[in-house]
Amino acid sequence: MLLADGRAVHDELATNAPEAIADLSARRGAYFGGAAGVVGNVFEPGHRGLVGIRLRRDELARFAPHTQRRLAVLAQTIDRHTIVLPTNVGSGYVVNNRRWLHGRTAFAGPRTMCRALVDPRPEWRIPAGFTPGAVS
Repeated sequence: MLLADGRAVHDELATNAPEAIADLSARRGAYFGGAAGVVGNVFEPGHRGLVGIRLRRDELARFAPHTQRRLAVLAQTIDRHTIVLPTNVGSGYVVNNRRWLHGRTAFAGPRTMCRALVDPRPEWRIPAGFTPGAVS
């Protein structure tokens, strides 16, 4: 499994490529999904100063020109912050989808993937994103 911390990616871009953050945060910069997809952008403001991250790099993602021109620097930054977690047969993981980018390398053979969408309760204190520049 591949993971990249969205806050680390955001913070590096904010420091080294602030114009990329502006374009990757602008409204209506991306369309993710099929017929019932989501219009947004890679970085999206949330409640209480939080920022959420959303990205896919497949045929179900389309980008406006102002976002498209920043995808190369985004990919390079993501690569610098990607970690590999080995997974064994029967293993699984849970991630905050508004904080972490996740993916996988190629696999062989059958697999079963289960997905659970959770709307966290306030008492769980799971933020819908991250605070830019915060130490976690």
